Amino acid sequence: MDATLLSSLMNCERKLELRHGLNIVPIGPKSKALEMGSLMHVFLEWYYKEIRDGRRSTARQVALEKGEFYYTFGELITPEERTEEVLDADGNIISPAIITQEAVYEPLSNMQIEDYALCIDTFNLYCERWKNDSFTPVHIEHVIGKILYEDEELRVLWKAKFDLISDTPIGFIPTDHKTMKQRRETLALNNQFMGQCHLLGVRSVLINKVGFQTSLKPEERFHRVSISYTADQLAEWVSETVYWAKYLINLNETNYFPRRFTQCESKFGKCEYYENLCSVNQSMRDEQIKLFFKPGKHWDVNNDD
Repeated sequence: MDATLLSSLMNCERKLELRHGLNIVPIGPKSKALEMGSLMHVFLEWYYKEIRDGRRSTARQVALEKGEFYYTFGELITPEERTEEVLDADGNIISPAIITQEAVYEPLSNMQIEDYALCIDTFNLYCERWKNDSFTPVHIEHVIGKILYEDEELRVLWKAKFDLISDTPIGFIPTDHKTMKQRRETLALNNQFMGQCHLLGVRSVLINKVGFQTSLKPEERFHRVSISYTADQLAEWVSETVYWAKYLINLNETNYFPRRFTQCESKFGKCEYYENLCSVNQSMRDEQIKLFFKPGKHWDVNNDD
């Protein structure tokens, strides 16, 4: 399990099955906010990779070049290489095989040139705001997995991809980048944050907030919030996660994923499956999927570092 899967399960069982079981998403591009957030993550990923590898002087330029590539071609859907397991006649793994294929990208559709320029300006201001950082980047976009729970019948493996893990005077600190267009309170009850603390064996996580609001001062647009947990809080989260893991097994065994009507609408609008799927007759849904949905990018926590 990971935070995306667990949070989807807590939100709505049917949505979990549609997005992570059937792996379908509405036809159409990401929202502008998501595209801008993804671009900013590309900037920060390569910026900290260059610093980690001892190339601080060129870090900003390399990050901007990688961002330009992302803006031009879009999100990588299918990589140039993939690994498949080669099996013998008895089904035993012989060796992994590397398959070469054409890279496929999904272009950005909602981000205009002025939005791209805003992202560049925001990144440059971010670099100036935090140019005197004293921590040492150790891992960027790095995956860690750990057994969360195990008994005779069940083993729960928790995995997470960390935006950044830094070495500081007080030890390793996980950091999560969050872009925003308006200031919001960061809630501590968060599967992603607690899961990262559990994996690293620490009690705190740092939220690196990056704001696109041009009317605010840099110290207001770029600030970092530390969230801390007690051992008891993390232990309770583990117990609850094990409960949800058992519930997920039950859903898969019965192959029944009910709709949770209380989650059909949020402050961001209606659920993406509401109009063309969940609110129509059962007999129409297979045809609706063909008309209004497409295969999504398979959710998988991969180590791209």
